[in-house]
Parts: sequence; C-alpha cells; structure tokens
Amino acid sequence: MKKKVLTALVCFVCLAACLTCFACGKTGALIADKTGPMSQEAVSSSPDDLSAEHNNEERPSFPLNANGDPFSLAGYVGYIELGSYPQTIAHHKAVAEMSQTTDSTGYYYSTWDNEHYAKIAKSKVYGKRFKFSEDSLIAENETYYFKVEPIKWWVFFSGELVGGSEGTITLIADQILDSHDFCTEYSLNIISQDYFRNDNPDVLANDWAHSDLRTWLNDDFLKKAFSLEEERLLVARTTSFVPTGTNDPSPTERIWVPSNLEITAYKGLFDALSDTLQSHHAAYLSQVSDYARCRNTFISIYPDYYGCGRYWTSSAGNNTYRAAFAACDNHDKSGSTGESVGSTYMGVRPVICLYTEDVTALLQDVEE
Repeated sequence: MKKKVLTALVCFVCLAACLTCFACGKTGALIADKTGPMSQEAVSSSPDDLSAEHNNEERPSFPLNANGDPFSLAGYVGYIELGSYPQTIAHHKAVAEMSQTTDSTGYYYSTWDNEHYAKIAKSKVYGKRFKFSEDSLIAENETYYFKVEPIKWWVFFSGELVGGSEGTITLIADQILDSHDFCTEYSLNIISQDYFRNDNPDVLANDWAHSDLRTWLNDDFLKKAFSLEEERLLVARTTSFVPTGTNDPSPTERIWVPSNLEITAYKGLFDALSDTLQSHHAAYLSQVSDYARCRNTFISIYPDYYGCGRYWTSSAGNNTYRAAFAACDNHDKSGSTGESVGSTYMGVRPVICLYTEDVTALLQDVEE
C-alpha cells in the first residue's frame, strides 16, 4: 500500500544564527513531534577527524553526505512519514476478515479495517518466550499477518543550506523494520587469514560497498517500501569510496544503514532532548517491529529495554568476517567488535536522505 503525500514538521537548522521552520503534510493529522526542545548544537566530525580515521583504516570512514561532503548532523528536526512497510501484528478481527489472496498491491486486504497486511506463513523467532508489542507470545512456525503502515523517520538537518536548494535532510527509521545478513557467502583465505566474499575473492566479507545488505536495501526493500513517486524523492548518495572495476557495485545508493560515526552523532543529539523522546529509544536504541520479530530478529529481554534490537552499521568490525552493529541495551557487548556478517538475526534500521527543496515543494503542494 503506497502513500503519496507526506506529513511532517520539518525545521531546518541554519548554521549562521537562526532556525527556519517548515511544515510538510500528508493527508491526515499532523504528526511531527513537538514535545522536546531542538538541539542547536551541532554534533559532527570535522574533516580533520575524518582524515585521521582514514589514516588508520584501509577504507574511508562513513558516511558522506549525498553531495560527497564529510558527514555532519546540525540538529534534531522532528519526524515524518514516508513509504510503508509491514510492522504491527494484525488484530484478530482483521485476520477474521482477511482476503485469501493478495491484490494489486502485493498485500492481503482486510474488510474489518480496510487496511493492507503482509503474511508470514511460518514465523521464525530468535528466542523463546519473545512477545509482540501488544504483549502476546510469538509462536514458532505460526502464520501471522502484519499491518502495512507508514514508515516513521527521525529527521536531522545535514549538509550546507545554500539558497534553500543545496541542503539535505537525513532520516533514520524509527524502528528496526526487518532483518538481513550482511554477507551471505564468504570464506577464509588461509594465506592472508582474512575473509572474502565467495563471488569476489578480492573483496572482504565485511565490505559495505559490496555487501548483500546494501544490495537488498537498494533493490528489494526500496521497491517494497516506496512508490515510484516516493523513490524519486530519495537523494542518491555518491559512494566515492567504491573503487572502479568490472565487478564493482553501483557507485550510488539511495538507502543505507548508519555507520558508527552516525550512531554516535544521533546519540549525542537525542541525549540533549527531553526524557519523552529518550524513552522512545530514539537515541540509538531502536524497537524491533512485530514483523521483524517474526523474521528471526534478536531483541533484548531486559525490562527497561524489552523489544530493542541490534542493528547493522556500515562500519567494519574487529575482524574481516565481522561488521559493527548498534547494541540493543546497556548489557550488550560492544557493537564496534561486530557480529558475523552471515548472521540472519541482525536488524536493519535504514537511513535515507532528501533535499530540502523537495520537502519545501511537498509543503507547497499540500498548502495549495
């Protein structure tokens, strides 16, 4: 089910001395968060910091903005809805009136609430006694339906705002939406003692640019989550760190996962906000959607963090078969150490980018 109009409260943080606020609408109620104060302190890494990291690593640090500039976050904005994805477990009444086949959207339709649903025929649950968000137990190998809902994105201003047309808006998904391995097939080179992709023996198993996760996000997930109209809004980031060659992947990407650098920046910004927002696990902790919980995604079972999950970053771990991740609670091991790239229980929390002028155009369309 594709949504064509966007609802948001978007505030663009001007680095000179002022804040300029816009509101962007999606048919329905305004949903942007107003509970906490805006952070006006930039949490960023200077070019010198990035260069220092480059000297210590064989590959450049992540991320770069869509225009290729070093990454920075200038302030928290709010959140918007864009795209849609299966998320919440279906109400039993919706299941009772569910269609037996999918319609043109590729989803099932329930006449109980006139909403679309995705079906998992055999649930795969990482741990015993895991629960859905509404507190019912999840059964292994059970059939479940999940409501297709708008994706909520936390919004940050990033990059330079020049004449209102060059700025970019960075968005990170509110929830862990799915799970996927980082690299499906890899093996050890007994000479170098490094792990390489089976389909390309020159590429390390934890190389983001060639990862199966990156391919899945920019192909399957992109098509499932966004309409063609929404796809055109996504800024394609130029991945200048990708070398040239016949076996190299696309030099651009429209969806990615946060790097360790981004996670640190997000955490710093959210720590400056109100307790209300922090309790929403938006700092860097993230709840796992009901749909992802039935897709074998690991979740924390500690009461204060229940339902939060680990999710991949684009950064390398401490070994060539490990990729770094964001921890799910304060009991979790260090995410910088990483998890095996073949792990299928790691969550995916996507990041996208929009141009400020496109958001402004959407606002004008709604106002007209």
